[in-house]
Amino acid sequence: MNSPEYAPVSLHDKILSFRKDAVRLKHGDMVSPTMAIVYPTYSCNMRCFGCISNAENAKPASISLGIFSKFVGEFASMGGESLEFSGGGEPTLHPKFSDLISAVADAELQFGMITNGTKPEQVRHCLDYSGSRYIRVSVYTTNQISDLREIVRYRDSNNSSCRIGGKILLGISDIPLLEYLTQEILDAGVDYVSIKALRNTMDDIQLLSEEKQQEVTKRIEYLQGKHSGKIFGSVKKTYQRGNCWLSPLHTVIDALAQCWICCYYMDRPDNLLVGNLKNDSFKSLWYSQQHHDVIDRIEWENCSKYDCRWHIYNQVMADELNDDKSHFAFI
Repeated sequence: MNSPEYAPVSLHDKILSFRKDAVRLKHGDMVSPTMAIVYPTYSCNMRCFGCISNAENAKPASISLGIFSKFVGEFASMGGESLEFSGGGEPTLHPKFSDLISAVADAELQFGMITNGTKPEQVRHCLDYSGSRYIRVSVYTTNQISDLREIVRYRDSNNSSCRIGGKILLGISDIPLLEYLTQEILDAGVDYVSIKALRNTMDDIQLLSEEKQQEVTKRIEYLQGKHSGKIFGSVKKTYQRGNCWLSPLHTVIDALAQCWICCYYMDRPDNLLVGNLKNDSFKSLWYSQQHHDVIDRIEWENCSKYDCRWHIYNQVMADELNDDKSHFAFI
């Protein structure tokens, strides 16, 4: 299956490493999550066009250090391996950001973050932690480039092995500046640039004709050829085909300490909520009947509103488990 790659690690190869868990899920069992995506805060210092969290940004909240630390301990004890900060606000605006990183380090979890990079002094706390694997900076304007350079300089001076990438969320109005912005990000010293289409707005590239969309694809392919191994991504639309059944491989915790089955809960809060860590332990929520019920009632036809990597994960794994010629169960 051909799929867009948004970072140096293949989505196809990545999901196949979870084959054993997928077999259990297919049989109706629950597995413990390997990855946690945490939105530390809904506060944000930018108002980006097309952001799905603008409503949450208007009522900022931050997860308490106590609840977060308890969750991290439970998650790690259940076999969790990695944690990413991203989401509904700018993670580095959490009032106790450095303490959050310390809690991740105490649990010895691998760490990654998606950020707008406007608080490089806070990003340093991540780069000081040897378990940090990636920092991906979403770049919307060239005004962010100086902060991005500072982050890269600190990474290099600190001899950190953390990979730093730049992310471009591409809308119709951004197309004329694509090559220029890509070059600016690369010149800041990042390891790679990820390009993804802005969706569900009046700037959605899907609103262009097929011919114009193909022109955008060719521009990205040109950049990939010019900067070999540095440019990833696509504006090709992805779709969920059939049930989304692999979500228990990860968990999503928001700034209100709510536990969700995926990141795209904003327009379906009543359907995708598992529970709240203020009221229950993570382990009790995870293995609850409520969690099973939420998975069962996913209206997967609505999952194609945005480009989600789980579209690819579900299809790749379904194909693998239905392939009677596969040898992936053998060493």
